[in-house]
Amino acid sequence: MAEDKTPVQPEPEVAERRVSVEEHEELMRLLRRHGVPVAVGVVVVVGVVVGMAMYRASQQADESRAAQALAQAQDAEAYEAVASQYADSAVAPIAKLGAGAELYRAGRFGEAYEAYAGFVADHPNHLMRRGAELCMLQCREAEQATEEALAGYVELEADLGADHYLLGPAILGQSRCLMTLGRLEEARTTLEGFISAHPESTWAQQAQTILTLVERDLRARGDVAAAL
Repeated sequence: MAEDKTPVQPEPEVAERRVSVEEHEELMRLLRRHGVPVAVGVVVVVGVVVGMAMYRASQQADESRAAQALAQAQDAEAYEAVASQYADSAVAPIAKLGAGAELYRAGRFGEAYEAYAGFVADHPNHLMRRGAELCMLQCREAEQATEEALAGYVELEADLGADHYLLGPAILGQSRCLMTLGRLEEARTTLEGFISAHPESTWAQQAQTILTLVERDLRARGDVAAAL
């Protein structure tokens, strides 16, 4: 069997030690070349270089450990632990979203709402902020706070604009709430408008499915009214 010649990437901690040794050797070469009079200045400069290199390596190691912990998280508590332990890492916001998702999945809608609200408060400029706001509304909808959820979906739709990727879910949320409230004509108008304006949207088929249910309920309502 041929020997594997693939270079082995050093672990972050090993990389830190290697940087330190290499910089130390460079320092010795400089001292031998320029002598003692410049030794103090060289020590200061190289000390800063070594410190910065070790800090960068340490940061990379922390990010790597944070990413591994995030990948291994399987429940809300694990995600919350990642967000807390690696609060300054790039994965901490994602861990907070993961905690919210797992809480929602477990039917803990109030706690999920708080998790998403915390994310929005802590990361107001994050790319996923609008997604977290949508999830907050879904939590309210699941808690049967239908009027509040509906108002939130309408406001979110207005803020998103016509081409935003979350527009479809916001419209579907509106239609569900309108159905729950018995406002079937409004639900039909909302869905028809979305399907007409965005026929190629990935959400159009789901909107059509809900529209079919709305029309069924409208027909049933008509039959009842006729019977009366």
